[in-house]
Amino acid sequence: MNPEPDLLTRAGREAALAASAGRLAAACRGLRELAMHPPLDPRPRVLIVEDDPAQPKLYSVLLAQVAVVVVAHDVDQAIAAYAAARPDAMLVDGPGIPWAEQLADPPPCAIVSGWDHSGRSGFAAIRMKPVEASELQELVLSLTAGRPS
Repeated sequence: MNPEPDLLTRAGREAALAASAGRLAAACRGLRELAMHPPLDPRPRVLIVEDDPAQPKLYSVLLAQVAVVVVAHDVDQAIAAYAAARPDAMLVDGPGIPWAEQLADPPPCAIVSGWDHSGRSGFAAIRMKPVEASELQELVLSLTAGRPS
């Protein structure tokens, strides 16, 4: 006697849900472990919140020698990355700007944007794109200069 097709479908859905829950639990354990035992890399951690997918890739290459780069493309990713990475500094554009303004005690933060944000306050620096590699590195080094080693 074969089980009814609906029972097979339900069993398959339950198995897929259990597998997804297992992957999510493993990811949460990994983030918790990262937060409790950060890597021993001496470079500062810089969170880049940028909605243009090409920019963080470029920034990651340009900053590789001076910082560990953590990337978020939207506010949800920024919230998770901020909690997990505990950045020493942030570079924000697009949705990251209003999000960073709402943080209670943020690390030093700079706007790097193609739009003029000179009227905004509360940021350590504001730079217009395009930003030269040396200027970006100097910006990150100045933002993280006072951090504990």
